[in-house]
Amino acid sequence: MTAEPGTFLLHGEPGTGKPTLALHFAWDAQKDFDAVIFQTCGNRGLDEITAELADRLPIDVKAQPPDEKRKQAMQWLRDRQSLLVLDDVWGREAKQLEPGPPCSVLYTSRQHSLPWLAPDESLEVESFGEEEAVQLFHAYLDAMFHVDEVNRHRKALLEFAHKVEMLPIAVAAGASILREKSASRLDRSALKLRLPDLNDGVRDVPQLFQKAITSRPQREQKLLAAAAVCVQEGFWLPLAAQIAELNEEDADEAANNLVNASLLRVLDRERRRFQLHALLREQVRSGCGPTEMENRRQYHAVALEQLFEDWETRWRECRECLAEIILAAEFLWERGAKERQSRLSYCGYAVARRTGELDEAFRILKQEESFHAGHRDRQALEVLERSYGNQALILNTWGRLEKALALHNKEEAIFPEFGNKDGLQISYGNQALILQSWRRMDEAMTLHKNKEAICLELGNKNSLQLGYGNQALILKSWGRLDKAIALLKNQEAMCLELGNKGGLQASYGNQALILRRWGRLDEAMELHKKEEAICLELGNTHGLQRSCGNLASILRTWGQPGKALALHKKQEEICLELGEMRDLGHCSWSWGLLANHQGDRQTERQKLEQALAIFTDLKMPRERDAVHAELNKCEPSSSS
Repeated sequence: MTAEPGTFLLHGEPGTGKPTLALHFAWDAQKDFDAVIFQTCGNRGLDEITAELADRLPIDVKAQPPDEKRKQAMQWLRDRQSLLVLDDVWGREAKQLEPGPPCSVLYTSRQHSLPWLAPDESLEVESFGEEEAVQLFHAYLDAMFHVDEVNRHRKALLEFAHKVEMLPIAVAAGASILREKSASRLDRSALKLRLPDLNDGVRDVPQLFQKAITSRPQREQKLLAAAAVCVQEGFWLPLAAQIAELNEEDADEAANNLVNASLLRVLDRERRRFQLHALLREQVRSGCGPTEMENRRQYHAVALEQLFEDWETRWRECRECLAEIILAAEFLWERGAKERQSRLSYCGYAVARRTGELDEAFRILKQEESFHAGHRDRQALEVLERSYGNQALILNTWGRLEKALALHNKEEAIFPEFGNKDGLQISYGNQALILQSWRRMDEAMTLHKNKEAICLELGNKNSLQLGYGNQALILKSWGRLDKAIALLKNQEAMCLELGNKGGLQASYGNQALILRRWGRLDEAMELHKKEEAICLELGNTHGLQRSCGNLASILRTWGQPGKALALHKKQEEICLELGEMRDLGHCSWSWGLLANHQGDRQTERQKLEQALAIFTDLKMPRERDAVHAELNKCEPSSSS
């Protein structure tokens, strides 16, 4: 507000203290006005608000109709230098209570904007920062507990404040209640505070949020209820819409209304991600009965099952809901729906692993492990074996090889309990890959040989050919290229016999890498072309993008940077389409090296920085450090 007559809006979420701030302003500014009037509006009709406002003014209009009351009240306010505070405005009708100059009007509202006010005529009232919360705690508690004791329990008090998201009314109510518990230690009392407790007789936080909920139309309440069974960190609007049984148009409109009413936060507009205030979410959940909550959680689980059933084609949508898997899996497990839980957890893990959300993938695996820990029945052991193995693969990616190997050892110890020799040979293969990373090639080869023996015993030619491929990589690292190529030829023959085109494609790729070592680039190119053809035949876009990278590498060596660049662009496009973040990192790395050969310093640095960011996010230290070393060799890019 300025010295000139004007209008202004204070807006924010319920409980941020808009009326208090408006009152403080009115108190401080009253010396500049002939009259200061504070009028609460709320979710009421215009005539009712007008009657209450007229009663506050020294005018005799009780017998007059509403329009005349409003006319005379507005005239009284215009006849002097006055300030009218209209608190808790809900709708457009409040505009009719604006007298006009020389009367200034200060609005408070949960609405982000009022149509007749310009954007620069408003200010958002936000929640406390930590220091503001601490000051409030001292103001309420020092007299009872002494300043030193309040300081000593600062951490516990702030934990409570963060739990209520620093909402001023909730922090104040909590501090007021703590003041009445002087027989208990502050930290103990603070830990026990819950939403239903936050009513000190003056500030009733649950009632504030309950009124905010019940005041909304039914469609918006349904969306709030659906959002409340999703994770607190943020939910994907289409998922909540399905839970609420709303079509896309209705869900969008409801979300817009809730956002404008400060009951929904926008986290990411492009990705349609939103969040409920923690206290609002808790009030919605506590306001429904057990049966209703059970139904909502069931809808939540079913909606996720339907989405993740097609995760390979809908991985982008699934990625938006990865955090929901933990909640839904817990619900299904508690209800005894173990097969549904297992399927949903696996699909969630698969999406998270493909898209590089390895922290989320690891959380899903750890949860499933916790479900079966301590059980020794066959189903539990099979789940634990799979969980240990997949956790180990993630730890291997993160470079935490000791922990990965320890989990593979736990996995290995389970197999004798139900004679799962096929699982054992897989574990041997994975352990061998870790030993290869440590350059402990002799031990790795021993495990590969153990794997080979089991595969021969079981007649498992598919796993046998895979083992031959891995043995060939060790022989290649030892420089025994002739023996390596011989094993790869064995792998090729077995894959042709089995009709295993996926294994055949891998064999061609590895043979080509050896041929490149020998400088036989024409033959290597021919094999990479065969590899590419199989990928196209099978629709194997994962293998296709790797083939593009290999072909680009040869073309770069041949001095054909244009063709190499086209392949890298194709590889990048496929990686982005599939969400293959790890391979995208390798693509950016190779692209950066190509740009170096072309003398394009700007692209070189850009692509290497992209690769570094990806490997850092994926917690892949070996690749991260290698790319970082390349970046250190980069010349500074010249600015145009």
